[in-house]
Amino acid sequence: MSRTLDHGSVRNVQHPAGTLTRTQVGSVGLLLGIAACTTGVSAGIGPLRLWHLLVLTALFVSQIGMDPRQALRFRPTTFDFIVPAFVATLAVVEAINSADLEYEFDLGAILSYVFLYFGYLAARSVGGSRSATLIFLARFSLPAIPLAFLSAAQVLGVSSVTTLLLTLAPSEGASSRLEDGRLTRATGLIGHWTGFGAYVLLIVVAATAILIATHRTDRQDEGATASTRRYRTLAGILLACAFISAIATLTFSVVLVAAAIVLLSTRSAGLRVRFVAAASGASAAAAAVFGTLINNRVEQQFGEMRRSTDWLPEWVPNTLSYRLRIWTEETIPMIQLRPLTGWGNGVYGGTSGSLEIQRIYPPLLAWRSAESQWLGFAMSYGAAGLAGLLLILLAIIVVLLRAAKQGNSSFIAWPLIICTVGAFIAAFTVPIFTNRGLPLPLWILFGLATASYMRSAPPVQPRR
Repeated sequence: MSRTLDHGSVRNVQHPAGTLTRTQVGSVGLLLGIAACTTGVSAGIGPLRLWHLLVLTALFVSQIGMDPRQALRFRPTTFDFIVPAFVATLAVVEAINSADLEYEFDLGAILSYVFLYFGYLAARSVGGSRSATLIFLARFSLPAIPLAFLSAAQVLGVSSVTTLLLTLAPSEGASSRLEDGRLTRATGLIGHWTGFGAYVLLIVVAATAILIATHRTDRQDEGATASTRRYRTLAGILLACAFISAIATLTFSVVLVAAAIVLLSTRSAGLRVRFVAAASGASAAAAAVFGTLINNRVEQQFGEMRRSTDWLPEWVPNTLSYRLRIWTEETIPMIQLRPLTGWGNGVYGGTSGSLEIQRIYPPLLAWRSAESQWLGFAMSYGAAGLAGLLLILLAIIVVLLRAAKQGNSSFIAWPLIICTVGAFIAAFTVPIFTNRGLPLPLWILFGLATASYMRSAPPVQPRR
């Protein structure tokens, strides 16, 4: 499904799939980039959100000039087979739960995975060559630059910016924090600090991939082109903006994973000591600006507060202490009551203003979240849905590991692997793979990596 694209002054290239232009690749990248950072914005059309419409537009643009016969040569991966089965499983489970527990079938939640797949397909359609991937990554990441300034202004208490962001992407958690004077954390246009932080991680992946790709170009050609220098400069700006946004979320796990992606890619990205020192200085400056907020956050996690559990040591942070209490006293006992199918999508609406009067809720439901990706998905879709989610993630990792061994795709595969593994670890305490921030950019960049991998992977030999 991928088509090639050349550097230099060539704007079009003929290919059996049709004509692909640099503008077309950049447009798809920018559309998907805007979609990825505005998942909290409603489209004003029923359950549709702005990102749904942007993804559909990007998919349409990606197919312009495509030879219809090219679809017959599309090489599916295991991921492409698992996704339809996963969506069908969720639909069946949701149908069973809505009938048993007397609530309305949530079609929007199921269709979101279809739109995620459309985003994957759009990116895969225009990727393949290194030049196309670089153009895509650059355009995809551009919205992160203004968002860094908006997130900094939000966390520093600029009321006009906060009002704008919460109007476009409402956040119950952020609004309640403003009302009772608690710590303000950047939510961007995603609607939650955790989701916004997860989005920032994929911007770090994109910037790191640009640095790795252009460093290898430098090594092959000592006379680095102006285009290569521009890409590396942009990547540096993107990393600086990403770390500003990450610090503004006051989510330590996001900052740590972002740092791991960059540090583990230092050599392959050709990052010199001066660059690392400059980045460290910029991060230190950002930390100084947000110093009081960071100190408050640290005090919140490790300071003298009422312990949620009596059987844990005092050094265990409160962010883990209260989760352990929720898991042992509420979440796990509720899952045991309906282990196969769970309690249906939106079950935690019973703890907020989304309460459905006629709906049957679990008897122990009190806290507003499962505070875990795995337990939360089991609460909604049971073991059947959780198994499907784990298979999706396994398929992504398998393809990325194979892509990391191919020269044409390793530059984007390795940062994605680091990010995915970090997110997998964080998922034990955060619903990161199903929040508004991580899934869309992850599936998009995975589609881009798949396009590069499938272009460089040897064809499958037919059986004799």
